[in-house]
Amino acid sequence: MSFRTRLRPELLNDAAAAFAWYQEKSEGLGYEFFRAFFAAVARVKRNPALFRKAYSDFRRVLLRRFQYCLYYRIENETIIFFLLFHSARNPTNLRRELRQRKRND
Repeated sequence: MSFRTRLRPELLNDAAAAFAWYQEKSEGLGYEFFRAFFAAVARVKRNPALFRKAYSDFRRVLLRRFQYCLYYRIENETIIFFLLFHSARNPTNLRRELRQRKRND
């Protein structure tokens, strides 16, 4: 089965903020972050059910090299990416943000 992907605008804002932060720390590191981000999206697209559910019906994939998790849902034949979340942040914020983004979908 071939899945379509949808990156929510809020997710793209998350990725842009992380890119800027890494790019400020070291020239070129932001681009390495983007490569890890899009590689995670590609891994999910190849086999979206491979990754376990982390909260409610949201699944999670870890970005390689970076301490970020990418949260998504599978709806029919579409993978919807909702949130990019730094793993050191408070999990309460994670649940709140996922609930809010799910409501706005």
